[in-house]
Amino acid sequence: MDTSTYLERLEFLLADLPAAERQYAIAYYTEYLMDAEPEGAKAAMAALGTPESLAAQIKADIAMRSMSSPSTPSAGQNNSTADTNGASAKNTGPQGAFNAASQASSPGYEQAYPYQGPGQNPSIPAESPKDQSKSPLKVILIVLLAIFALPIGIPLAAAILGLVVAVFATVGSLILAIFAIGISLIVASVFVIVIGFILLFSQWATGLFYLGCGLLLLSFTLLFNLGMFYLFYWVFRGIAYLFNAIRMRLSNPPKAA
Repeated sequence: MDTSTYLERLEFLLADLPAAERQYAIAYYTEYLMDAEPEGAKAAMAALGTPESLAAQIKADIAMRSMSSPSTPSAGQNNSTADTNGASAKNTGPQGAFNAASQASSPGYEQAYPYQGPGQNPSIPAESPKDQSKSPLKVILIVLLAIFALPIGIPLAAAILGLVVAVFATVGSLILAIFAIGISLIVASVFVIVIGFILLFSQWATGLFYLGCGLLLLSFTLLFNLGMFYLFYWVFRGIAYLFNAIRMRLSNPPKAA
């Protein structure tokens, strides 16, 4: 596969990304491969992996960053992060260099694509907040697709698949159990409120007591369900970061001494 075919295939695979992100990625890798011409083009493409694998990695980086809140650093933070990204570029190859280059220091770039803050993986320029609203479940799916797009062996792929099934089976069973508890609490609170309302016409004091208990239980139930929603939101975020750490480890294996 020659350079132009590789880039055309990559652009096709990134067609579902926002235009700014897609154009930046294509521009970066076009420059990267053109700099390697003519002798090193094949080696450069081999280092990048197949267009399918590279596109999956780019999408995973974007998806992971979409879960992070944008922030504006001070000049000192910018400089220290730039140094960190430079070191990361040396250690992680062209993909790491791409991540660092996406925080280019030119004024036009910073105005169009604000820096996303330290500790994040800014592989592609930032989009508007509404474009960064990917759910953790969607991010997990994108990262998993990126993992299985990597050239990993069948035993390792089977082990990762087993881990994925185990994690989702555990979390799924917890969700079902908590969902059942939430439904039971709602039914119980409604039942107590109805009993209290009926007793109001015969034993108003007892009816008021039951109404108060029912409303208190209903309030607790709503708080419980809201708390469980945020709990599982953060659980799925944690799972996304776990799988992304696995992806980064597989895409940048440690070099032999």
